[in-house]
Amino acid sequence: MFTLIVTGFAFVVVGALLVLAGRPIGIFDAMIEALGYTVARLVLPLVSFGRVHVQPLNSAQKSFNVLGYRSDGTGHIEIEETIAGFIGFVIFLIGFFALTLLMQAFV
Repeated sequence: MFTLIVTGFAFVVVGALLVLAGRPIGIFDAMIEALGYTVARLVLPLVSFGRVHVQPLNSAQKSFNVLGYRSDGTGHIEIEETIAGFIGFVIFLIGFFALTLLMQAFV
């Protein structure tokens, strides 16, 4: 229950900040941008042992392939921020449901 309250509060705060910044958003867009992008920036480099990185927000470079990836000469792969947001949001949902099931198993 506490996790749900904190997550809801985070959505409200991030949504308010984005609206104040002049970006009209929906709740799903806020979840993708706030949770998905943040989770992707934290988890993808750890899972890939530093080989995969996420594009910084508001980056000037936009030359990605159709799937939202690009690689540099050193073997690193960079993922576009929108695609990374979806990947991170899926990772967040899997973790959230797994945590919820574990909590219910012990109650």
